[in-house]
Amino acid sequence: MTLGTLLKQTEDRLSAVTETDAVEARMLLTALLGVSKLDLVLNRNTVVEAPEVARVLAAVKRREAHEPIQYILGEQGFMGMTFHVRPGVLIPRDDTESLVVYALKCLETIEKPHILDVGTGSGAIAVSLLKGKDDASAVAVDIALTALDVTAENARRLGVSERLTILESDLFEAVSDLQFDLIISNPPYIPISDRETLQHEVSCFEPETALFGGDDGLDFYRRMIPMAERHLKAEGLLMFEAGHDQGERIAAMMWEAGYEDVHLECDLRGVPRFIIGKCRHGGYDV
Repeated sequence: MTLGTLLKQTEDRLSAVTETDAVEARMLLTALLGVSKLDLVLNRNTVVEAPEVARVLAAVKRREAHEPIQYILGEQGFMGMTFHVRPGVLIPRDDTESLVVYALKCLETIEKPHILDVGTGSGAIAVSLLKGKDDASAVAVDIALTALDVTAENARRLGVSERLTILESDLFEAVSDLQFDLIISNPPYIPISDRETLQHEVSCFEPETALFGGDDGLDFYRRMIPMAERHLKAEGLLMFEAGHDQGERIAAMMWEAGYEDVHLECDLRGVPRFIIGKCRHGGYDV
């Protein structure tokens, strides 16, 4: 089979699954065959050997079952870097980049900041913050061992492993009495009742523990907000990502818990989805 024929066949089959069939077809062929996008245009008559054809078609079959292409390829772009992902680990989203950018802005004037990333998943937030702030150190926690393995792999690949401590922990369970300049989290915030509205790629493949936050999606925030204060330094920041209609409710929780300067920031589409609050006093002095 020629490269051009394989590309066309891949596009045709993916068109039943995704509106970006042409883009995804090129992603699969360039990754699995080691060819360039230019090859797909200029060398369409190149013969692809049977084992390679079979490898591509096996990947297409997985995508036809709605498996996310990020799991098939084993990677996702985030903050201009490539992060490894695999089943059992939440796929980083573009919108979360705005959270990282805002966090880095907040850390600009802090010398040697210490950061805690709760529910780290692939490590995208923690690793990106360390890449963006050379003198920072971080702790990344998650309850999923698969996520911790992937975080460690990404930290090694991207050269920040010496500044990142990775712990298996349910929230602050394994953090002991450590305190931080920034606690940041993209927690599970989808209400369980929204399960049926999600894309198959999300509801059937991504880890439920990283998606669903109880009946109204706010269970995680209810647990974390009062606990986080003890692990923040004086003037330390607590920063969350949330659903598009949850920000005001979470901000109210933070005000009620005694945080100050609580406010919302917007994602790439102008939706207020990031909530930030400040701990005025040192945590263990509260």
